[in-house]
Amino acid sequence: GSCHLNRAACFDKMQRLDDALAEANKALDLAPNNLKALFRRGKTYGLLGRLEEGTADLQRVLTLDGDNKAAKQQLALIRQKQKAQDDKDRKVFSKMFAPRPAAKPKPKPEGNLKEESKEESKQADTADRTEQEEVITLGEDTKMQ
Repeated sequence: GSCHLNRAACFDKMQRLDDALAEANKALDLAPNNLKALFRRGKTYGLLGRLEEGTADLQRVLTLDGDNKAAKQQLALIRQKQKAQDDKDRKVFSKMFAPRPAAKPKPKPEGNLKEESKEESKQADTADRTEQEEVITLGEDTKMQ
């Protein structure tokens, strides 16, 4: 057990966090309530950004030893990281879900379009009838001759 704890500490100092985590897990397999192993794994989780898991391990240390200053300090660091991450996420999501500005209404042309198009239709119908009457009249003229 202590060999795994020492290796975990060495890997932590070398910034080989995955190896440090593996060694802390091996130590905890042998002794599930080992305070040093829980502390090292909790700290490593925090460094890896696995904040919830780190918090759980450090809280477990404090449950077993409420006066553990190192665990209290490490837990405070993880909580600061968690708060910073939550603030960052809040900003990102507030931009994603912010209400979009209302679309500006398109300016209407002067006058009433419906009335104008009705008037244009009447003029077109009148012009068509006049042409038809002229054709009929011309046709009648040719028949009379």
